[in-house]
Amino acid sequence: MKEPVEPLIPADVVVVGTSTIVPDATRPVAAIVGQDSSVRWVVWPEADMPERSVERPRVWPTPNGAWLIYETEDTEDPTDLAERSTVFIARDGRVANFALRAGWPVGADDDGLWIGDPRTASEWMGAPDAPGRAQDDLGAAGVHPERLDWMPPEPFWPGEPPQEPDVSPHTSEIEMQARHGDDTERPITGLTGARTHYADRAGNGDAAPGAPLSTPETELVWLQTDGSRALILVDHLVHQVRLKGTQLTVQYYPTGPHQVFDQHHRNWNLAYEAREITVDVKDGLPDRIDTDLLPSRAVPTEANDYAAEDADDERHRRAVASWSNRLDLAGVEGTRWPLVESSDAARELAVTHLRVRFEGLDAPLVIWTSDHPGYRRAHSEYRNVEITVQGEWPATVVVVSFEHHIVPHARLRRRYRVFDDAGRPRTWAYATVHLDEDLYTGAFPPRSAAINGVLDI
Repeated sequence: MKEPVEPLIPADVVVVGTSTIVPDATRPVAAIVGQDSSVRWVVWPEADMPERSVERPRVWPTPNGAWLIYETEDTEDPTDLAERSTVFIARDGRVANFALRAGWPVGADDDGLWIGDPRTASEWMGAPDAPGRAQDDLGAAGVHPERLDWMPPEPFWPGEPPQEPDVSPHTSEIEMQARHGDDTERPITGLTGARTHYADRAGNGDAAPGAPLSTPETELVWLQTDGSRALILVDHLVHQVRLKGTQLTVQYYPTGPHQVFDQHHRNWNLAYEAREITVDVKDGLPDRIDTDLLPSRAVPTEANDYAAEDADDERHRRAVASWSNRLDLAGVEGTRWPLVESSDAARELAVTHLRVRFEGLDAPLVIWTSDHPGYRRAHSEYRNVEITVQGEWPATVVVVSFEHHIVPHARLRRRYRVFDDAGRPRTWAYATVHLDEDLYTGAFPPRSAAINGVLDI
């Protein structure tokens, strides 16, 4: 088979009758492959998309086509709700696009997409019956980082002399870590000022949780493929919806999760208890569903959900692998998102938001360990951090290079695209956390791949 010049990267694969729909993971294009291996291309470059960069689409199959759900990338701000849009690809090649805003898809069927509340049942988890021991801001707790004692000095790399205490306190940049029972240090919060939570040192957890709260009335929207919408008010938080013939099944959470204490691991686990009802809709959809007034049944435990998720992950992996490097986008028009409008000030702000994430990597840390009664200062595991910006919009890149104690006698470097190909800003949520994880799990090339002492990771 001839190697594709511009291969389609499958987001997923949906079989509809004798046709197979293969949408691309990052570009507005899909192939509809017939039983005779003929290929029909469909594109949607002018679709209404969120302003921020989006994740690769989730694909919801239906008997007549596939819904692609585009969702903005995660941010570290819990109040910043993700925005979503959707594209429906019909088996006959018709394409429709709709804005979902913050709505969360909870089901898909022959004629439409069901959209529910974006919140999860965890928001109605009961509060503790008694105050927990939450550690306030370091300053509010009377802890002054610049006055703390230093941890015993250790070499940064083997063969080097121990690091001497830093005369510059870097007070505004100091981060916090806690030493756990396995004697490893892991970040708990970001910069000084964040709230920190500590479990009971005796291993008994915090105060017992209160009873879960009742979930509120939510709106359930049925977005049909022709663009029309129907609204149903449901008295509790909707989790999943299925419409088969004239039977509408609604799965919902009457309350937030129960908290169950795990005696073996000495911590609290969450137990979600969903229920479901079935409504006959042969005379049309109702305006309102009161689940509290209808007979309901318990949904199987989430352990079964995990098994189903694992099976779907394996199906997805096999499907994507079987269609990778088979379809060629070369010569197909409309396969690129158009550049968004963007001012110089907005571009500079996006660069700054990403750059500042790495500016405190080599600052001292505030650490609490189980073998010491109070906080102490310690040197960072990073040093000689350099941050540069390269390239023109939208190909602008923030380049972070540094030395790290886990890779002796080498300089490490990682590049971060600030914008996607359409010029929408990327968020890179938890970028420094992921960097730490990659370093400690060895998820980077071998040192032999370094060029002039610099290893790109």
